Amino acid sequence: MPDFRNYFTNPFDSNRISDDNLRMFTQDHIQRTTANNHTGIYTAILNATTPLFNAFAKGIDDKNLRATIKKGETLQVYKLLDLFVKTTARREGAVRSAFGAESAEYLMFFPNGLTEYAKPGIDKAMTLMKRMEAATAKYTAELGADIAAEFADIHAQYELLRNKQLLAFGDVERLRSITASARKALVAQLYLNLLFIASQNVGHPDRADDFMNQAIIRPSRKKADDKKVS
Repeated sequence: MPDFRNYFTNPFDSNRISDDNLRMFTQDHIQRTTANNHTGIYTAILNATTPLFNAFAKGIDDKNLRATIKKGETLQVYKLLDLFVKTTARREGAVRSAFGAESAEYLMFFPNGLTEYAKPGIDKAMTLMKRMEAATAKYTAELGADIAAEFADIHAQYELLRNKQLLAFGDVERLRSITASARKALVAQLYLNLLFIASQNVGHPDRADDFMNQAIIRPSRKKADDKKVS
């Protein structure tokens, strides 16, 4: 005899079911239930499920779109960082020529040598850009206005792109949280649907497939076998 406590566990509330599979399963479930709603007995659960599904699907779409935008903005940040590294290496010669490698002026630009600029990292880069902008602006007469403008422009662009990137990070996390909340509400409703459908078809377990395609959310045999091996 089955343990009655098993019926109190929501089978849809599982991290083994991906968002995409849950979305596909629910859409299929709504269509199957609608097709079997000739008498209107399932109208109530359809009305309850549809808006929850729409909210969950929108959350997935919004999250995926923002994640794509985040990747693009991150790529732009790294491209500008690479430009800064190459520009600094190229302009080091002008600074050395103007002041000499042992001068106090040179150390204002490169207190730890050129190596510090080779792979600065995203966060350290902002500090280095500010240093180069300030130093080239101070010695415009010796280095030329073009070099000062070059570093000022790189710093301004980088700050703008970096802020957009951080905003995108925050948006993705916010949308992930919204999607998780929408998923929680949806899986709770799906379990209620399962219980209601079962109550209307007692003694006919074969009818379960008329309303829900378990294959969509059931882990594949290959994945299950892989987990056993690991």
